[in-house]
Amino acid sequence: MRIEKLTTALLLSITPVAAGCAAAAVAGAGAATGIYLTTRGAEGVVDGDLRTVTGRTEAVMRDLGLRVTERKLQYDDNEVEFKAKTDDLDVSIDLKAESARTTRVQVEARRNLVEWDKDYAQMVIRRIVAKR
Repeated sequence: MRIEKLTTALLLSITPVAAGCAAAAVAGAGAATGIYLTTRGAEGVVDGDLRTVTGRTEAVMRDLGLRVTERKLQYDDNEVEFKAKTDDLDVSIDLKAESARTTRVQVEARRNLVEWDKDYAQMVIRRIVAKR
């Protein structure tokens, strides 16, 4: 009985560590930005103020051939939102100032009502990070 409780306690203590390692592996893929996958896309904190990251985001959308369908620039609220399309994806990019020098970037790339392309979303954030 005592060994069974010890085994259960050990397994329960290892589970959060394993989950943390998986999250760290995904975060490591984004290097300094800490890019991680969400249920519908990817998210990360990018170096650069909101206006700078907005400019990089617009350049990346042009580079990728995204057709912007909606743009909400709310600098007073420290928030910017883009809606765009490719031939097979509906893409939304939300930017929110985290501090004077960092911006949170959320990207969702939807194929249809129930399917999202997380790899595409992650690639968009990586390009925003790399754009200088």
